[in-house]
Amino acid sequence: MVSTWRPFFQKDADVFQASNLCCSADLAARVQPAPWRDALRAEVALRPADVVIAATDGLFDALHVFGARGAAVRQFVRQRYLREGCDPGLLAEQLLIMARKTVVACRGRTPAAVDTPLMLEAARCGALAAFPQMPEDDIAVVVSYTLPARLGG
Repeated sequence: MVSTWRPFFQKDADVFQASNLCCSADLAARVQPAPWRDALRAEVALRPADVVIAATDGLFDALHVFGARGAAVRQFVRQRYLREGCDPGLLAEQLLIMARKTVVACRGRTPAAVDTPLMLEAARCGALAAFPQMPEDDIAVVVSYTLPARLGG
């Protein structure tokens, strides 16, 4: 089944805008909409064997995926995909569980003792007072693999 959701652009006549989400009108009935300015549109050239991870901020607030701190998560993804051929849905579930376990492990810890991207950024910005503990945010993850094209059927 293919979703009827499509990328949204401010110029689209049927874009519904309100609250903190922007989406096409056909999706607006099922979700809370937001300002178009909060949307991000980016184009990235993909190659065979690339892994695309699309997720809510709950994943990226809890798990380091960039830089030296993210090496373990990136290695986990490479291991599960390239070496083990893990189904992308299962890999998405495993990343979600990793993020959730991280959030749960932060319970009862002082903000300064929590090593997550969100809390490190809050500390860097002097905003730890706004986070008495690591927040429990929504976490949704979709994983897609880029496969080689098959020419000629």
